[in-house]
Amino acid sequence: MKIKEFLRNKKVFKVGGILVIAMLVLTGCESKKDNTKTAENATQNQVQNVSENTTKQTENTTKNTTKNETSGSNTTANNTTNNNASSSSSENKKATTSKELTVNREGMSENVPSKEYSSSLGYTIRYATDNFKASHHDDKDWFETSVGIDCVVVEKENVSYSKKISSISNYKKTTVNGYEAVYTTRRAEGQYETTYYVNTGKDSTYMITTSCLDTTEYLEGLGHIMDAMVQTFALK
Repeated sequence: MKIKEFLRNKKVFKVGGILVIAMLVLTGCESKKDNTKTAENATQNQVQNVSENTTKQTENTTKNTTKNETSGSNTTANNTTNNNASSSSSENKKATTSKELTVNREGMSENVPSKEYSSSLGYTIRYATDNFKASHHDDKDWFETSVGIDCVVVEKENVSYSKKISSISNYKKTTVNGYEAVYTTRRAEGQYETTYYVNTGKDSTYMITTSCLDTTEYLEGLGHIMDAMVQTFALK
């Protein structure tokens, strides 16, 4: 009896051991599967995050590049427009010679007898016919009085305005009938001279010189008439 009971117990232990081993194996496999799935999920999430970040960085880089290129294009366009407007500002004035010669003296305006002069140098000007006679010699236009050396002289030099005024010292800025200009003054041999350098937007510069007897009477009389003549200068 004891032997049979021993064999029976031994068989039970053997079966039980087999069952325990089987359970351990199954548990290990499930754990391994879970770990594998966890690893796979983590890898997939990392790949997805890297892909999304890369895509966002690429989109941001593209947007920034496009924005910078557009900004650069706008800056270039603005600079080009500003430069063109500056270089042609004087030319775009479209100044014309007035129909009257208006002289301002002592706060009063007066129209004096005058005539328009059309020059072969490419401009027109109005001069006071009671005071001056017009002529052309020595490559210049002369408006001279019948007596004395008072006159207005106009000449043209084939040098750009910027280059011309770079060689002049002590000049002052002004305008001549809307054109950009500078002028210088000097006193010599009893005469008071003013020379205007006029920017017409071309590759040339016009010089207009007025010369009047250096006395208060002449400067306030004939001098003002000369000033009025200068302000009627215009390109054809």
